[in-house]
Amino acid sequence: MTILDRLAEIRQMQGKDPLPDPTKTPASPGMNPLGPPLDAPRQQVDPDLRLRAEQAAESIAAAVVPAFVTLERHPATDVRARAIQFLSTRKEDEAQAAVVDALSDPDESVQKLAVSAVGAVPAPPVFGAIAVMLQKSPSWPLRVRAAEALGRFGPAARSVGFPALAEAVRSDGYALVREAAMRSATRVDRQGATAVLRDAAEKDPEARLRSLAKELANRDPAP
Repeated sequence: MTILDRLAEIRQMQGKDPLPDPTKTPASPGMNPLGPPLDAPRQQVDPDLRLRAEQAAESIAAAVVPAFVTLERHPATDVRARAIQFLSTRKEDEAQAAVVDALSDPDESVQKLAVSAVGAVPAPPVFGAIAVMLQKSPSWPLRVRAAEALGRFGPAARSVGFPALAEAVRSDGYALVREAAMRSATRVDRQGATAVLRDAAEKDPEARLRSLAKELANRDPAP
């Protein structure tokens, strides 16, 4: 979804008219009065013009972060969910704080969307919130998503993410959570995961996961 789409969403949520389509005017329907068609292949656009357009888009995105932070607390669940999809891609502290808040949203569907959306921006407060979700959420589907999310962050999440993953491998009561934790542990701390996986290869109550743990423990690290 483009930045213009996001701006249009904000206006719609605030009860305002949608943004006008800049590619059409009454005098020249279907044409862009500002230059080449907006859907023209990227290679046909002047590199300097493309760079300036990307910088302008980033400036717009940064400018609308506060509005989306406000929407993260909107009473409508779908509005909160759409806001967090955008905020999870932003590096601003206020955006990441809103993501952390969404990870404990009272609606589990928002929590699921938030934990599934993270991964683009490595932020320690987010690592901590996801680790807590993995350790304490009563919802096993949320714990699965939390384990997967830590894996997407990779080594950046090692300090808080790996202990939570190792604990889940050893003690979570749901096989799907243990499986997700095994796979993610190898991405977060390959060396540390080896001992945890070898232990699981002997002690996990499910034969399938004992086999998976042995396979992962013996797998050569990715180059």
